[in-house]
Amino acid sequence: MNKPPDLPQMKQSKPRQEPPTAVVAMNHSQEITVTLSTPLVAWTTWTLSRYDLRLNRAQAAILRSLAATLEERGAELESGKSVTRPTDALKWLLEKISTDS
Repeated sequence: MNKPPDLPQMKQSKPRQEPPTAVVAMNHSQEITVTLSTPLVAWTTWTLSRYDLRLNRAQAAILRSLAATLEERGAELESGKSVTRPTDALKWLLEKISTDS
């Protein structure tokens, strides 16, 4: 009878902490504040630079609204490019999130 192959060693994962929560507040002047309950984990290894994703209708509408608002207010990416498209708005939002917490 053949012995089954040895399985590769799995890394021990850290015990899971409480899942993060996000508090989103929008006031009458359409200012949006997002507060995360936990700092982000600093990612230090190679990552993809292109991500394709599907949004539901509500998510797409919010992203388009955010892009229009940022364009109206003259927001710019760190590169100096004006925010004019939903993809720019997503990049702008990600640039505002700091991992130095």
